[in-house]
Amino acid sequence: MKKIVGILIFVLSCNAEDKSETQKQENTIIDIKVEEVTPDFNNDSIYSKVNPLVLSSYWDAFVKSAALYDVDLNKIEDVTFISENLGGSTAGVANGSCEDYVLISVDETIFRNLTKGEQIFLMYHELGHDVFNASHDGGGLMAPNVRSLEYKLFQTEVEDFFTGEDYIEWTEEECKIIRDLTDN
Repeated sequence: MKKIVGILIFVLSCNAEDKSETQKQENTIIDIKVEEVTPDFNNDSIYSKVNPLVLSSYWDAFVKSAALYDVDLNKIEDVTFISENLGGSTAGVANGSCEDYVLISVDETIFRNLTKGEQIFLMYHELGHDVFNASHDGGGLMAPNVRSLEYKLFQTEVEDFFTGEDYIEWTEEECKIIRDLTDN
């Protein structure tokens, strides 16, 4: 009988210790510090996936950016990127403007020396010419010179572009001139 009482007291004391430990754990406040990440080209869900060694990755990003503004570019299948020496300081050229295809030439030697933001800006700019026949007159994303942009400003320019707020299409006369130049 003494053994049974001893075992019973031991079990009850273990249960009491378990309960007090559980109560301590329940009353413990866990302080988790959430580190705020400032969005930029390197951690953006779209831009972080571009790769200067895979030029078609810029097309993928352009299509995803357009989709954010309900612009569906999935029907465009004839998209080509050519690596070639463009001479001088030109990093990229749109060759499919006013045509029904996208053909972007890239001088990879110059292109790879641009910052990630400049690379993305350049590709969006050239794709803007070929996909939307956008002229330089609208400014914003279609401004004539590639420039380094802050991430937030670029986001604004992309939104303005895909919502049609900030681009002007080439006229048919301008397209004729462009076609004549590219046919030679």
